[in-house]
Amino acid sequence: MKRVILIASIAAALAAAPLAGAQEAKPVDDASLGLQKGSVFDVPTPKPFSLDGAGVKGAAQGAFAAPPLVPHAVDEYAPITVDKNACLGCHDKPGARKVKGGVPGAPAGHYAKGGAGKPKVSGDYYNCELCHAPGADVPDPVANTAPKPPR
Repeated sequence: MKRVILIASIAAALAAAPLAGAQEAKPVDDASLGLQKGSVFDVPTPKPFSLDGAGVKGAAQGAFAAPPLVPHAVDEYAPITVDKNACLGCHDKPGARKVKGGVPGAPAGHYAKGGAGKPKVSGDYYNCELCHAPGADVPDPVANTAPKPPR
């Protein structure tokens, strides 16, 4: 019984007085929580962009070892279905560096043997938008300070 009373009195004393050296909690400024400048409660309006091909980062590779970004709008070519892939109208040349209008052909690895020995786009690569995203001429939201990987 004495132990119970002793433990209860110690607990009451600790609850009544703050610990020595403990600091009072201070509120955190919401502007310091995220990577972007400003409050996390602000709703930023994105900068408008265009996909005209001039200055679009997507003309080259978007990131190290990533597939090239598409340097033009793709709205008129969507949706890609089992029966229709409008991208192949310009890019269906296996392994060609440049085809009609100076656009690159699809890599030879995207093709499989079709009927009569004619190459046909493999089902793994038929939906171009799974890997190739449309590029946009907008600044990066956060600067990348990492060194560029060797090529």
